[in-house]
Amino acid sequence: MDLVLGPRKLVFIRHGESLRNKYGHTPFLPKEPGAIQEILRRITDHGMPLTEMGLNQAMKTGVGLKKRFGVPDIIMYSDYLRAMQTTEAILSAYTKRERNRIVAYAEEACRERCLGPVHNMTLEESKAMFSDIGNLSRKMTEFSYRPPQGESLADTTERARAFLSLALKMGSGYETMFVVSHYRFIQCANWVLSGLTEYSFGQIFYSDEMKLENCGIVVYKFDRDLGRMVMVEYGTTFYDE
Repeated sequence: MDLVLGPRKLVFIRHGESLRNKYGHTPFLPKEPGAIQEILRRITDHGMPLTEMGLNQAMKTGVGLKKRFGVPDIIMYSDYLRAMQTTEAILSAYTKRERNRIVAYAEEACRERCLGPVHNMTLEESKAMFSDIGNLSRKMTEFSYRPPQGESLADTTERARAFLSLALKMGSGYETMFVVSHYRFIQCANWVLSGLTEYSFGQIFYSDEMKLENCGIVVYKFDRDLGRMVMVEYGTTFYDE
């Protein structure tokens, strides 16, 4: 992807630990029945909140970001609750006068990949409802597989491409832009910015080196010689410092 415009620094930030992160890291609900499973089942992906730990991670991340990057010019963030809560916690590190200098707004386009109804099902329930699909767990990892009423990684990547086109034009001429988003969306944005092909998507999506912890950051800087954004840092967290 040829990117001529953009801020000098573009910083992606994954949201803090959510309730779903705490009790299950797969696309499906925890298989053990009980109160936690039922609580998670009743919460939409859009409405999934941070845990107390996630809020603490986000507040410490705000302090770390301020020390590293100063006051950003723009913060764009997903309109999902956990991303909005993360953004609010990050902004709490700044004074009122500093916050007044920041252009901050929610952008629906940088939301997480939509998994459809399987998000609120266990793997066993999904297999029973969509028995004609085959190995659903394996298919969820395929680049072009679109779960029922959901998005494929390819769909999310195209959404990331459109988002980046907008964000980089908006950030042109500015020093620093923050984007508070989600694991899969950030991976898709990395894939676009890296200029990889469908056949190399595993380098971004499934290598151990590209795992991104809650509130982990990914930093890009604009390279004038190359005329595009270049990744200079991946996976740094501030809450263990």
